[in-house]
Amino acid sequence: MKGAVPYRHQRRNQLLDKIAADRRRLRDAMAPLNQPLALVDLGWSMTRLLTRHPFAVASACAALSAVLPRWLGRWWTVGPLIWRLATVFRSR
Repeated sequence: MKGAVPYRHQRRNQLLDKIAADRRRLRDAMAPLNQPLALVDLGWSMTRLLTRHPFAVASACAALSAVLPRWLGRWWTVGPLIWRLATVFRSR
């Protein structure tokens, strides 16, 4: 029984070294995705911000439509299409 204890410690240290090496390999493999994932994270945070403050979004749209009437005309036709596409994709 006494001989098993040092073996367990040795085996544990081997496994810890293997885990550390696996983590380094995973970190190196995921490195190219850091910037794209940060951009996706920014997009999600903006989406959460806009859904939490719909009055601010409506106010900004009203201000833009007052300043840029052509902007409102273009979105008047494109907006319902985007809304329909979003509801179709959300229902799937």
